[in-house]
Amino acid sequence: SLVKAGQWTDSVEVNEERILRTVTRKNLGGEVDMVRAVAAHGRSLAPLYLTQRFGEDLTGVYHSQGQDDQLTQVLIADNKTPARIMSAQLPPDVVEVNLQGIMAAALPLGAQQQITVAGYSGGETPAGAALLFDVQGRETIALTGRTVSAWKVHQPQSNWTYWVSKEFPYLLKVSHPSPDGGTLVSLLVRYRD
Repeated sequence: SLVKAGQWTDSVEVNEERILRTVTRKNLGGEVDMVRAVAAHGRSLAPLYLTQRFGEDLTGVYHSQGQDDQLTQVLIADNKTPARIMSAQLPPDVVEVNLQGIMAAALPLGAQQQITVAGYSGGETPAGAALLFDVQGRETIALTGRTVSAWKVHQPQSNWTYWVSKEFPYLLKVSHPSPDGGTLVSLLVRYRD
């Protein structure tokens, strides 16, 4: 059975210069507990930056910056811990991995196929990595007031699954592991163009 955990507001701005996705998460008490902005080049999807605030009173900060095939990350877990700075050279043609849902909707989708793109792994030792998308076929998703036929796309490295459409609003449903060992599911409930 599903238990409501909170609410997300998700917006995407697209132009030739960049794709910017901004997510704000609220807990059940209505308090904002995470704000994230991810930007990539508009044509190549190469990483530009990611800035995220999280934790109690949004005091945790994570920032990554992509420039000239270099990825630099800064993590400030809280106001009591020193900042950690990590940096790595990335291979050419790498894409911003934190836009996976958008990439899943943009893939040339067909039944039962695997698609690989050049990505990177973040964290302590950022490095280039192949990002695999496993297209698992079509499923019907029940949204508020209508049903939509969606492509189910699984990303095995992160164990995230996306249900996407080639028409607006594109990203319909997401499931992924939660820190407590369960599964978190996000379902689109309202949207506007």
